Amino acid sequence: MSNRCFEHYMIHAIDVYYKIGRLRAINLVEQMKIIHPYGFIGNLNRVPFGENLDYARFGALYRNIRTFVEDSENTKKERTEIKHLIDRANRIILLGFAYHKMNLDLLFKYSGYAATLADDAPLTDHFDCYGTGYGISEGDRKYIQDVLKKLDARIINCDISGDKCADFFKNFWYRLSFQDQTVPEPTSLPSTMMSWR
Repeated sequence: MSNRCFEHYMIHAIDVYYKIGRLRAINLVEQMKIIHPYGFIGNLNRVPFGENLDYARFGALYRNIRTFVEDSENTKKERTEIKHLIDRANRIILLGFAYHKMNLDLLFKYSGYAATLADDAPLTDHFDCYGTGYGISEGDRKYIQDVLKKLDARIINCDISGDKCADFFKNFWYRLSFQDQTVPEPTSLPSTMMSWR
């Protein structure tokens, strides 16, 4: 089931790191393009993180969650967005991903649904791929890295760590700091993430 852990974490991390205040951090996170391919119950302002929901409110929200086998017009639209973003990415970060075939297919296999979206972003000829693989053996993480590189030949650097998500950000801070690009101001942070849980 899709959740909002990433958004919750990023609000806190941006606020603490940039010392800009919670409201400004919330605004920045709300501007990010975050795709929840299996549904979404709502932003953190509408449904606070960790809130205990009464049965009636829960019933209204759960309809927005899809199982991985459900296909809909929203799913097709999201596949188009995912393909569009990956085709223009210079870095992909996979958190809580599990590397199941259905998730890999969603990211890297053209399913016939994708269409061109209009924007001026150039297509990428290569990108880096980082991810978490908590609980996955070192040998399997190496195998997953090889699989990812075979699925998309544009991946030049691939590193799947054995960290949990919070430790991943601590241990990969330099590689994730966009040091090889123009350093973003706090008002224009990286804008594309995907959440799977």
